This record gives sequence, structure tokens and C-alpha cells, in this order.
Amino acid sequence: MYIILDTNIIQKSWKFESLEHRALLDFVERTGAIILMPEVIWDEVAGQYLEKLKPQVKSLNDTADNIERFFPDSPGIVIPRFDYQQLLEEYQAFLRDTLREGKIMWPDTVFLPYPENALGSIAKRAIARKKPFNAKGEEFRDAIIWFTILKFLRDGAYDSLVFISDNVNEFANVPNDRNSLHPDLQADVQDELNRNLFKYYSSLKSFLDDYYEPVKPLTLEWIHANLDYQELNAKALYVLTKKNSNLREKLAQLDYYPFDSTDLVLQKAVVKEGTTKIFRSNIYSFLNGTLWLSISVAMDVNFLEYSEYELHVTTLRIACPISYRIENEKLTNIDLKRVYVSDVHLRIVPLD
Repeated sequence: MYIILDTNIIQKSWKFESLEHRALLDFVERTGAIILMPEVIWDEVAGQYLEKLKPQVKSLNDTADNIERFFPDSPGIVIPRFDYQQLLEEYQAFLRDTLREGKIMWPDTVFLPYPENALGSIAKRAIARKKPFNAKGEEFRDAIIWFTILKFLRDGAYDSLVFISDNVNEFANVPNDRNSLHPDLQADVQDELNRNLFKYYSSLKSFLDDYYEPVKPLTLEWIHANLDYQELNAKALYVLTKKNSNLREKLAQLDYYPFDSTDLVLQKAVVKEGTTKIFRSNIYSFLNGTLWLSISVAMDVNFLEYSEYELHVTTLRIACPISYRIENEKLTNIDLKRVYVSDVHLRIVPLD
């Protein structure tokens, strides 16, 4: 899932300290969602940051002057001089780090440039008074955001896209539904995309109610409690020995391979008790309400073969990507198609 936050959502909590903003970051970290940043929003956030900050600094200086009047012998309250450009650069660095926090596969927030060659289309839309323009043909900034979204949809490089903005008069189908697009904009989306993979929300809370609340209880502890390890191990062994793995290639790397029949060895595979470990997990949330759990699991598998004088123990370290559908807080529809053998060892134990 991709998410775009409008400026008005970011400035409700500049440091992402509110409960809702922290919940959003938790959702992003758990689900691997990607926060997109249109360049027009990035620039407006910078402008709004300075516009909101400067009056606060002026108020601070005025307050210091007023307090000094009460103390005849006051040496003066020293207010530091603020370097606004430096403060802005520090805030932008903070914002970059915050929005990419917790991502494993995606090292940075994805920036969307201004849409090229869109001025003519935007002007025609303003003349026609089509949303996001109002009856006076205003709201140019919102039109740039919308055309950036349409280009992203047109490029098709997405799973699903959510746009959150409290500019309901420009984007929403008010007064009917504050969390659905205005018909003008809905028509644009249908032109670019025939599938239901775009959703508009007028507030962070309404988005979190739909998508974070179902995800919130699904912690790593919940995953461990609900995984059927016996089923998982059996499925992994089946794929390892019968279907899709690089097992034979890895066994061929052994200097001494003691078995006459690979198939005979495969029949004797056993997952070593206590070695099944989850080393990566993500929950994927889709606009149609479905939830999928994707985990990567590592385990050790032993093959035992007895000869007259010795025991041959072949140990494989394997990894498997596994998906489950989450329904009613239960894991269903296990999907494991491939097993990767990362290491193989042969140990020979003499028999007394």
C-alpha cells in the first residue's frame, strides 16, 4: 500500500507525536506500506513550517520584553537568534527520517516530482471549474497534487494508493460522504484505473479506523501463538523433498555423499526440534479489506542414514517465504511454494 499525506495532515503534528501520527508510523512499519511525498507537498510543508514558526518566535520575543518590565534590575532575558533556514533544513531531515523509519526493503520515502506538461490540462480544468478547483477557479495547489496522483496511477507502479487530506471542499463528495471522492475526481480515477485500488480519506483517524485497527492486535507474539508449526514444518518438508528447492544442487557440493538413493534420503527428512525461527514478518493490508501475513522462516532439517559401522547426519539450513491469509484473527490458506537451502553439513558418527 502507498500513502500520500497532504500538508494539512502533517502540520497537525509536526513531529508525528500525536497518537494518530504514531499509529500511522506503526502501521507503516508493520505492513511495509510506503509513504509517497509529492514534491508540491514537500515544498508547501516547508513554506507552512516557516509561516507557522515565525509568529511563535515573535511572540516569544514579545513575551520576554513584557516580562522584563516587571524587574527593574533585570539583566535582560536572552532569546537566541534563530536561523530559520537551518531550522527548516533540520526539520526536513527529521521528516525524511521519520517517514522512512522502520522500512527494511525501502530505504527512503518515495518522492513524486511535479507533473510535467500538465499546465494546459490544469488551466482547462480551472476554466471548467472542475474539482479540485472551486467555483472561482481557485485551488491551484490542490490541482497539482491531483495531477501528481493521476500520473502515479497512470504509471501503474503501485499496489494500492491512499490519499489523506482534510481539504474536503476540494476533494470529497460533500455533503454526502466526507471519505469518498467528488464525482469529478472519481471519473478521473476510473479513466486511469479500472480497479478499486485508490481510496480517499478526509482524516487520519478515518484511515486508521479502517486499516490500523484490524492490524493493531497482530503482534509478533500473536503470530507465534497462531502459527501451526507442525503444519508449517510438514509443508516445508514436502516442498523441500518433492517439489521446488535447490536441495540436490546443495547435496552435490558435499565432498563425500554417502547415500545411494537421493529419494531414500528425502523420505527420512526431519525438522530438527526447536530450530524453526521467524526472521522477518510483514502484514499486507489491501483496500478491499483483506489482510495477508508474509513471513520468512528458517529451520534446520536432518537426514539420518545408518550403515553397519557409522551414522551419517546431513543437516540443511533452509529458509522459506510463507504467506497466510488472516480471517477473523486466524491464519488460513498457507502458501509455500519454494524452499531455499542456504547451507549443508555432513557429520559422520561412529557406532560402537
